Amino acid sequence: MKGKRGLSTVVTVLLFVMLTVVAVVIVYGVVSSLINKNIDDTKKCGPDTLNKLTLNKRYTCFFNETELDGGVRLLHDCTIDCEPPPGYIGSCKNVGSGDSQCYKTKGYQYVSINVGDIEIEKVIVGLSDGLDSKAYEIVAGANPATSSVYNYGVGPTDYDGVESGPPSELKLAKKQGKTYVIRYDALPTVNYKPSKVVISPVIGGKTCGTGDQVLEIPSCDPAFGFPVNY
Repeated sequence: MKGKRGLSTVVTVLLFVMLTVVAVVIVYGVVSSLINKNIDDTKKCGPDTLNKLTLNKRYTCFFNETELDGGVRLLHDCTIDCEPPPGYIGSCKNVGSGDSQCYKTKGYQYVSINVGDIEIEKVIVGLSDGLDSKAYEIVAGANPATSSVYNYGVGPTDYDGVESGPPSELKLAKKQGKTYVIRYDALPTVNYKPSKVVISPVIGGKTCGTGDQVLEIPSCDPAFGFPVNY
């Protein structure tokens, strides 16, 4: 009986040891997988990657288009009759005089992005103006009508640099720089100048941290040669 009890104890100890080893192997596998995933994510979205997605500061700017409202000269205070169309901001020059004129303005945000030697699925552009914020996706082949982002200076264009005909698919590729346009009616606050732009890459389905940003967006005018595509 004592021999059988001793054998039973040995078997129990061996089973316990085996179960412990199996548990350790399982835990090690899970932990190792998580560590490897974190290392992989760090490589994908690390400083070396983020530094290869930058904003061209000169061409990331805001254009405020001002034009005469049909050239109409109003004979009285045009702050009353100057009714701007939806999405426009109306203003009056020479208020109340016989030479008063009604003006309207439209704002366009240009975002110029340099992509280095990295493979990215898309770029997330964040705009904020102190009142509201909004995110936009730039994906190669996307339809501008659904993304609210347009290629700048591709084919025949209007004064704002957006194609005058049906817009072409968005362009985004490594080792290239592109300028994009976000129109007044798609801004965080309609027709209101943003104060900040931030860009982040999406790699392997993961949205990385900030690649670059501009905290004070300058004004610009395409009539003076910028922004430009390059």
